[in-house]
Amino acid sequence: MRKGKRKKCTAETFGTIVKVERKSMEMPTMITVEYVVDDVRYTIKESVKLKSRLIKIGFLPIGQVKTPRMGDIAVGGTATVCYNPGQPEKAYIKENVGIMNG
Repeated sequence: MRKGKRKKCTAETFGTIVKVERKSMEMPTMITVEYVVDDVRYTIKESVKLKSRLIKIGFLPIGQVKTPRMGDIAVGGTATVCYNPGQPEKAYIKENVGIMNG
């Protein structure tokens, strides 16, 4: 979802992670979250955004480790979903914001 459309997502609810699709190194991991608004069940599917942390020995960088921005992405976990109150199917996962896909 583009940033302009995110501005309309002013309401929040908690959702449940119902599926995690780990792909190959070339394809991002996909996460599916289910959430309920006014007794209607919706799902949202996004590629998992990553953050990178440098690994060093002393001052010497030797690599990096990438972890999901939203922390644990296990099935059954929770995620905050921001949605458009007028169109609840238009939503994004609040903690899953960034550029780098995983």
